[in-house]
Amino acid sequence: MPRTAYVIRHVIEERLGTLADVLRANDFEFHYIDAPHDDFSIDAIKPDLLIVMGGPIGVYNQDDYPFLKEELRILEKRLAADRPTLGICLGGQLMASALGSKVYKGDNGLEWGWCKIKVNEEGMKTPVRHLDESVSPMFQWHQDTFDLPKGATLLASSDRYKHQAYSWGKNALGFQCHPEISQRMLTEWLVGWVDIMTGPNPLIPIAEMRALTAQHAPVLKEQSAKFLTEWLKERDFDA
Repeated sequence: MPRTAYVIRHVIEERLGTLADVLRANDFEFHYIDAPHDDFSIDAIKPDLLIVMGGPIGVYNQDDYPFLKEELRILEKRLAADRPTLGICLGGQLMASALGSKVYKGDNGLEWGWCKIKVNEEGMKTPVRHLDESVSPMFQWHQDTFDLPKGATLLASSDRYKHQAYSWGKNALGFQCHPEISQRMLTEWLVGWVDIMTGPNPLIPIAEMRALTAQHAPVLKEQSAKFLTEWLKERDFDA
């Protein structure tokens, strides 16, 4: 019988990406919960896996986006029960907040584009090693950061922001970066957030970003599949 994954999505462009095929290959059925308008009356414990995706808002925007409070409520219960949970970008920040840490605008400005993360000694003992700078590129799109939650283990860092991947308990993993990005997704992001590239201080020409994506996205797809496949095999879904 397939296992069940719930995927909380904040904007339609920030979906599972390349991770969707990995879930299917590992006999998971996944169901999106679109945070801005879907019902949050879900059992925080029951799903075999909960994945919380990214988005352009911040954890500190709860007054404007009250569904964030519901997400935090669910995450608090799920993390306390040590049920398998994966957070990506905003999802990783929400996990950190649910664990009692502060989320805030980082002092080092926007981290955006193709770069690398360095997996530390602890991370090299985990499936996150498949995303180390020695074997894989990585994509970033954030300025917010967070304090490492008490009891969490830091697994990876970038030159600009230290907290890129962390584990908590036996079954929770948070990312600041975007291991799920696909070439198709990023093509959509280049349309949706065009001001980053065409505003008064463009970071990189769109044509150059397309070329980099064509080069790097296939490698990240392969390495992210190795990461998630191994991570899923190590989880205790029956606890």
